[in-house]
Amino acid sequence: MFRRCAARLVRTLPNGFDFTDSPSDVLTSASVDAPNELSLTLTRQDEFIYASQAMKSVTISTPEGKMGVLPGHEYVVEKLVAGIIEVENNEGKVDKFATSGGFAHINTDGSVDLQTAEAIPLSAFDLPTVEKELVAAQELAKSADEDAKIRGEIGVSVLEPLLEALKA
Repeated sequence: MFRRCAARLVRTLPNGFDFTDSPSDVLTSASVDAPNELSLTLTRQDEFIYASQAMKSVTISTPEGKMGVLPGHEYVVEKLVAGIIEVENNEGKVDKFATSGGFAHINTDGSVDLQTAEAIPLSAFDLPTVEKELVAAQELAKSADEDAKIRGEIGVSVLEPLLEALKA
């Protein structure tokens, strides 16, 4: 009984795919203009470092490695890991910030929002001090105390990319 009713119903319903037979009023080959520059918003906790400022490119550190962002980048949300954020303005000047992590929200319209726990200019760091702190963190990471070991491992994960950037 159900089969007969279902068969009659299917014959009387319009085809759900009729729209593919008629031309669309939207051209599928229409070009989309890519933005010429990025609009960067970089924040640390509740403070703006850049608020919707025009930039040429941004390089961030993700769990998969370094990721460059140019105008017209695909939409993506990425986790930021401890590392260096490089911001190139339209005149070619590059500003570098050390971060311990956060999130990146990259839109196809050219807007990039970076929310970080910390974003400190690289110029605020002293190479000998960072080297000394890295050695101390490496020693702490070898500790038998689990809490001390975790603090040391976190310190190493933050200080190693910072030291690498300072030496470059």
